[in-house]
Amino acid sequence: MDKSLKYVYEVRDTSNDEIYHSLGMFTSLDEVKEQLLKFDKDSGITETDDDYEEISVYQRLTTGWDGGGKGVFTICRERNYQEETGNYYWEVVEQNEF
Repeated sequence: MDKSLKYVYEVRDTSNDEIYHSLGMFTSLDEVKEQLLKFDKDSGITETDDDYEEISVYQRLTTGWDGGGKGVFTICRERNYQEETGNYYWEVVEQNEF
């Protein structure tokens, strides 16, 4: 790992209020946002069958204890049904950067 790298960005599935699942680590917030926003509208980001997903990004120190990190970005998506095509699709309903 690059010694000059101070932070990493952990992507979490925070759809459930009681527990979160880590989905990956990135070295750049811009890279995380790019990956989340270009995600396929035909499939969910998480591996659950829910019709709602909330994905949060936490900035964490690369060394030492940081108490779980600081939330820096959140995206919420809902699965909707399009009657004209008879297909389901995912739509961003909320996006926040802190």
